Amino acid sequence: MKKYTGLMAAIAASVIFALASVLGRLTFDLGSNSVMITFLRCTLAVPVLFLLLKFLNIPLRVTRRELLDLAVVALLGYAPSSLLLFSAFNFIAVGPATVLHFLFPTFVTLINAFIYKMRINRLTLAALFLATLGTFFFFDDSSQLALTGVLLALTSAVTYTIYSLGVEHTRLKSMAPLKVSFYLSAIGAIEVGLFAYLGGYMTFALTPMAWVYTFLVAITVTVIGFTLLQWGIGEIGATTASIVSTAEPVTGILLGWVMLNETLDLQKGIASVAIIVSVILIILSEK
Repeated sequence: MKKYTGLMAAIAASVIFALASVLGRLTFDLGSNSVMITFLRCTLAVPVLFLLLKFLNIPLRVTRRELLDLAVVALLGYAPSSLLLFSAFNFIAVGPATVLHFLFPTFVTLINAFIYKMRINRLTLAALFLATLGTFFFFDDSSQLALTGVLLALTSAVTYTIYSLGVEHTRLKSMAPLKVSFYLSAIGAIEVGLFAYLGGYMTFALTPMAWVYTFLVAITVTVIGFTLLQWGIGEIGATTASIVSTAEPVTGILLGWVMLNETLDLQKGIASVAIIVSVILIILSEK
């Protein structure tokens, strides 16, 4: 039963992340930037998570070793990942950037198999193959692949791999997911805030609607999405959770079609079918 709740948590997180990406694009149109939206989603989530922890009587205290693990995962994985991916969009199209970012399930699977000696069954491998194949169908061969954008997107995949494996293989796994989200957000806010200030990206001159969208991103992504994902990783492992997360671009396409009037085509349809089948295979592999 725990495995199924973990799967549902990971799938729900993917849907939430897709919704937040649509909200993020709306925020960009209203004058925000990738650095500020990452900074504000972490910052605005901290007091909300603090109140939730107090309401649920979850203690805030952590040991020095737990704090060290939290700092490493936040500084090298959690905070930089979305920042790098959003920055990649400034140099290459969303399609190629998405393909490169979603190489992280492959990285997670290989590291778990060869470094952590975790057994990967055939259904999981088949699901990984289909999920990876599906994401490659998001690639637009008419896009210009600037080296800077490629490197940023690849690095976002590496940092997300660090985050996923960090949640699974460090002391974070035994911590309450809400507490993990609180500390990762607090540390991430400091890291990205310094980067925004030193890099000249800091701006609070946003329209009222941009603030509304930014707050919604903070609640959906940081408070709900990452908490669900951390719970899911704890129940089903980073390999399975990362493959399931490829449902995010599929959901993003559907939401973009509904909310942003974006077009659907055969290529995206094939990608979506491949990824949906991969998620079904993952569910079957957990029986």
